[in-house]
Amino acid sequence: MGALHTNGLHIVDLKTHLASIIPGTEGLWSPRASPDGRYFVGLYADTQRLMLFDPKTQRTTELVNAINVAWPEWSRDSQYVYFQLTSSAADGDKLVRVRIADRKLEEIKNAATQEIYALDVDLP
Repeated sequence: MGALHTNGLHIVDLKTHLASIIPGTEGLWSPRASPDGRYFVGLYADTQRLMLFDPKTQRTTELVNAINVAWPEWSRDSQYVYFQLTSSAADGDKLVRVRIADRKLEEIKNAATQEIYALDVDLP
């Protein structure tokens, strides 16, 4: 397989075993595929931008632009991406989610206050 020298999403040609970067995803790291397979999210190395990549349209869209975005994870229904915002010691870390449909941000938990603002539980 070809060497992967650039962060980003790569595709592998199964005939030639060569990998190439998908245009528009250069610089992305920590990619996560949505459970429904429709999207990918990733961070830029500056950890300030959470990006959404749509393989169908080949477009990358900024979901969040904030300081210290970390640990993105999809909800099971692929409707939200949860992530951590790490800020100053006074503000504390925050657990936040962004809804994919309209890019609405919602704070779930603030470590400075220890309060939970939203909780979604799916029990059997």
